[in-house]
Amino acid sequence: MEEQEAVSEQTVASRTNFIDQAICFDRELDPSLLGQAYDFAAKVHSEQQRASGEPFLTHPVAVSLAVAKLHQGSEAVAAALLHDCVEDAGVDLETLVDQFGLSVATLVSGLTKLSTLELPHREARQAEYLRRLLMTVAEDVRVIVIKLTDRLHNMETLSFLSSGKRHHVAAETLEIYAPLAHRLGMDWFRIRLEDLAFKELDSSSYQHIKELVSARKEEREAAVKELTGPLHEALTSEHLKTSVTGRAKHFYAIYRKLHKSNRSFNDIWDLLGLRVLTSSVADCYKALGIVHTLWPPIEGRFKDYIARPKSNMYRSLHTTVMAPDRQVVELQIRTEEMHSIAEYGVAAHWRYHSGNTGGHYRLAEHLSWFQKLIKTGEKSDDPQELLELFRQGHLNTEVMVLTPKGQLLPMRAGATALDFAFSLHTEVGLHCTGARINGKAVPLGQPLRSGDRIEIATSPTARPTQDWLARVATNRSKQKIRRYLRQEERERQQARGRSGILKILRRLRLSLPRTESDWGKLAKTVGLPTQGELLLAVGAGKISSNQLAASLTKSGPTEETSLLNTDEIISRTRGTTRGILLGGLGGIAVQYAGCCNPIPGDKIVALVTRGRGASIHMSECRNALLGDPKRWFEVDWDVAEGERFLARLTLFTSKRRGLLGDIEPSIQAAGSELKSMDVQSGSDYNELRIEVTVANISNLEEVKRTLRDIPGVRSVSRGRVGTNTL
Repeated sequence: MEEQEAVSEQTVASRTNFIDQAICFDRELDPSLLGQAYDFAAKVHSEQQRASGEPFLTHPVAVSLAVAKLHQGSEAVAAALLHDCVEDAGVDLETLVDQFGLSVATLVSGLTKLSTLELPHREARQAEYLRRLLMTVAEDVRVIVIKLTDRLHNMETLSFLSSGKRHHVAAETLEIYAPLAHRLGMDWFRIRLEDLAFKELDSSSYQHIKELVSARKEEREAAVKELTGPLHEALTSEHLKTSVTGRAKHFYAIYRKLHKSNRSFNDIWDLLGLRVLTSSVADCYKALGIVHTLWPPIEGRFKDYIARPKSNMYRSLHTTVMAPDRQVVELQIRTEEMHSIAEYGVAAHWRYHSGNTGGHYRLAEHLSWFQKLIKTGEKSDDPQELLELFRQGHLNTEVMVLTPKGQLLPMRAGATALDFAFSLHTEVGLHCTGARINGKAVPLGQPLRSGDRIEIATSPTARPTQDWLARVATNRSKQKIRRYLRQEERERQQARGRSGILKILRRLRLSLPRTESDWGKLAKTVGLPTQGELLLAVGAGKISSNQLAASLTKSGPTEETSLLNTDEIISRTRGTTRGILLGGLGGIAVQYAGCCNPIPGDKIVALVTRGRGASIHMSECRNALLGDPKRWFEVDWDVAEGERFLARLTLFTSKRRGLLGDIEPSIQAAGSELKSMDVQSGSDYNELRIEVTVANISNLEEVKRTLRDIPGVRSVSRGRVGTNTL
């Protein structure tokens, strides 16, 4: 009994301490609701512990206090206290509605949906998880604010988990949560999430950079102090109320700069950063003038994100100046409000714009990006596409361009004129014929710069080609081009299949299909469900003419005697038909010509030579065409299931480090196998000659498409050299 009373007193003390801390952060919080939520969470989690051995309640308390610091309101703080009740304590949502109201229960429900997800494949799981995240952002941004604080606390206490679990959580944080925080303008969260994930995923690099930073810390602080003094005096003399501080780079940002450029640590570390905070927008521009009077600006390094905010609501003036001793200094100049929004993004928005219609409109406009991304993801059956669109969207959408009517549109850095066409509308991109930037005609692959005014010309007869993939930079454009090319190839295969089927039916003197019902019956004859599947199977070489003829006549392939001489073969194949079936050459030696390397799906001919049998060539092969016309005839493929053929490809690539290692995984992803590779090096390129095994021409085209997607691959073409035997 005494022990129970002691525990109860301790709980009351902790409860009071929690409420006092929360209200210290935000005096508008409702202590009654916070106390009720604390009591409920303490009760349902009373028997649970964290991996560290601490009471489970310590986690929701830490998360809710972090939410209180962000001024998200009483309901959000209560939801943060209760966010694990449904998943970890088995509480149903109806109970939460009854005790805390619909708003709190809805927030908890949104958080629970993000935790309960079981899918077998990592990419599918990540894509579905991202989709749910985006939907919660679009519905109520407070859910993601709570989730980010939850993830940050979990990352801070990651050391108590197993190695595999730590790696999984850190990778997910770096791939999804940190980019999402950036997109929401929550830089304070992004920096901490990135550094914590970096520490777990590459501890040796993290420690190395940490040691380098520590060794130079005092020297850098002294340099910053020498600059802030004169600047503060200059600003004060003009009666500006400002604060001037140094800006430190975080470890993961240093790591990325080291790996993205050839600069040394000293080059990156010596680039000093200062931040000037003012009380108004007008004072920001006054401070800019004073800075440029004090130190000369470096040309081309000024950016006005106040007049043109970034897509994540970031606003600031950026300039780079040359200080004494040729010291390059980067400065950010912004108001206190801009700084808070730059640090905490949408979380800070409510603090400054409650009741402000214009402010809420800007937030709604910002969040529309998430709604557009959700709709785009719903149209795709490829989970990787949503992930790619998200990664593309959060990276560098900092190029601001203009439509002919003057509408300002954000595009990712590196985007081209053709990307712009696709961003306007898919049909505009697919039928694009040309572009003009600032009144001047430019190639479709021309990169865009901020301030460019772009006009797009279209034609109903224009169509994408394979080389368009090299003219776009965004994955969204590439996906649309690939989808069109796949559909176009599908239609070509169906047309080829239709022609082949009709030829066989005429040869066998069978009735031709005249209706969709006739085609459907024909498909079922060979065991396929629809007309489209039948046309594709025949057009792609998956069903040979021999197999189709056998199914239609209910008999097997015609057998030929193994004793026929060349003249008899030619005589028997030149009769009432235009060719023979490859599978019908029973006993005749058949070999593939090494000069052209035909594979199923290629149009082929057989060149018959006395004593050597039939040599199979592509129909346009020069060697076949130069032969005696009396000795060659058209043939069709008859390929056994699972049979593979050797094909040769020639690639021209840049000398990007790691490119060769990307070749084999890409080939395997296309359902093929790399047999050999020969590399010849030029001054600024590599020529790769590779051999792969494929099932048919469609498989080879897929291999080529996959290889072209590798960064640094400039061209992929089919080779015609060597033999084709396995």
